Amino acid sequence: MRVKGHCLFILLFYVSLGNAQNLVFNVEKAEDVVLHYPNIHGFYEDISDIEYQLVVNQIPHNWVPRLLIFSTLGKTLKSVTVADNTFTFKKTEQIDSLRIIWVYRPDVAEKSGFCMVDIACPEGQPYRNLGASVCLIYAQVGGQVIEGSGVLVNNTANDKTPYILTAEHIGLNFFTGNFAQQQELSNWIFEFNYERVNCGTGYIDSSNLSTFIGCELRARSFDNGGITGSDFALLEITDSLFSSNNLSFAGWSRSTNPPQNGVGIHHPKADVKKISFFNDPAAPGIYWGQNTAAHWELFWSGSVNGYGVTEGGSSGSPLFNENGLIVGTLSGGEASCVHVIRSDYYGMFHYSWDMNGSTPDKQLAPWLDPLQTNVTDLQGIVLSKTTFEDIAFEFFPNPVSGGETITLHATLSGEVQILNLQGKRLMVYLLEGNQPLEIIAPQTPGVYIIQIKTQNHVHTQKYIVQ
Repeated sequence: MRVKGHCLFILLFYVSLGNAQNLVFNVEKAEDVVLHYPNIHGFYEDISDIEYQLVVNQIPHNWVPRLLIFSTLGKTLKSVTVADNTFTFKKTEQIDSLRIIWVYRPDVAEKSGFCMVDIACPEGQPYRNLGASVCLIYAQVGGQVIEGSGVLVNNTANDKTPYILTAEHIGLNFFTGNFAQQQELSNWIFEFNYERVNCGTGYIDSSNLSTFIGCELRARSFDNGGITGSDFALLEITDSLFSSNNLSFAGWSRSTNPPQNGVGIHHPKADVKKISFFNDPAAPGIYWGQNTAAHWELFWSGSVNGYGVTEGGSSGSPLFNENGLIVGTLSGGEASCVHVIRSDYYGMFHYSWDMNGSTPDKQLAPWLDPLQTNVTDLQGIVLSKTTFEDIAFEFFPNPVSGGETITLHATLSGEVQILNLQGKRLMVYLLEGNQPLEIIAPQTPGVYIIQIKTQNHVHTQKYIVQ
């Protein structure tokens, strides 16, 4: 259930780039990246005041420069999403390296199967906050990039340690049988909130994306990816810029009772976040001819907007029970959009707890119960329920002519963003409560998005430029 990915890792060092004012990347194809220093102005004694401009030319179709990271001695200092093909910054004494991570992004057409259901659809709305714990993973293993899913999981200390629970087989090099080495784990990417704002169509709110790089392995099942055990891996994100501001930490249950119903939340084929429903109880199942049932077997149910199943890239995603607690981690199965009545298998959380081996590197228990409380169920730390609620606001006129002024009224203060349907941020304004805000409409005709973001609210509406 894992899938080979479309992510290219590039690390460029420029410890002595005080001479170059412009860094230009000419990219003719994803594998061909050349660094140029076109403007040399001599040596500078104080390089901290030099303004640099990074220019990415000829970006290959569907390849997006996601992050710039400036660091010294391996420590991340700043992380910036590249909105356009240029980015301006100043060199400081602390900065000695620049890393660009390219991520493949599809066109509007779906990458996953036609039956899949966006978590933004009406039936997924009650799970949006819980879904903020689920991430897309780009795993570097043996020279390849593997796409999978994972979940940010809570522990009994409730200290927001960034543990990621996923499947062991995502990180296995099937040629050697070894798990990813630390130098590879340092390049793993965890992307949260990669989802549509609307059901089935529409843009991805790039300003809500949270992307982190690097992790360390804490424990795994040591079962060759579910051959003899529950197929789990527990990682800890090591990115020094990790922030949980718009994320949730999922709770869990190590009860041996089968989940009666629930959902799977995942990123099939590295697509936007999807949700799948099971309405009948899961049962202990034998996965890959195991001698012991270490997995839950279940059958999916249809919903209003589709028939969510799983696909490659869904591997490692969590299974939530009727109480919204993790009870399993996806290993694989036969369900698909053309075989919706076939079953899938999730490694049992209670098996992963302490049944794959007797040492801490084979158990979840020492990491997720550091206080040794021996609790069976632990609630998560979930985003405020108001995070995705509406804000009452109005604006006029709509439709509007290009360059015309739109007047917006709202009762709350926050940031107002103007986005196109691809999620690209065009303009940003600051809204002060009860004060009208004037916005200049783009010149190009089309459909645009007005988005208001406050500490606990997000709301969007469309407007038309004629």
